[in-house]
Amino acid sequence: MVLLEPHRAAWRSDFAHEAERLHRALGADVTAIEHIGSTAVPGLSAKPVIDVAAQAAPSVDPFGLGGELAADAWETCNQRLFRDKLLHDPAARERYERAKQRASGVADGREYTAAKSRVVQDLLDEERAARGLPPVRAWDK
Repeated sequence: MVLLEPHRAAWRSDFAHEAERLHRALGADVTAIEHIGSTAVPGLSAKPVIDVAAQAAPSVDPFGLGGELAADAWETCNQRLFRDKLLHDPAARERYERAKQRASGVADGREYTAAKSRVVQDLLDEERAARGLPPVRAWDK
């Protein structure tokens, strides 16, 4: 069951701890590590999971590190754009919070994600348009 918790200030330090572990493990292979997801947005309820985005260094094969670490995808990374939208737009944050609350309590994560997908797509489209980027399908955020 998907349960949301009120925002906790400790999530910031939890991220800092994880980022330090990643820096130690990956060293110069990554050039940036950022806190993403709902735990990165003060005041937003969230599943208590710290989401992290990392950018591979230009000389590093990101597939060797795993995941979406490619330098050329960093500036248009949906997760980062969505987080930024929520950080700078209180109305968007409220819309997303309402969608999350309506979706909470479902049986599994896929159902939770599907239940809030329309709002996620709309907010991501808004942020991409504001940055002069074309819309893309928000298969994740």
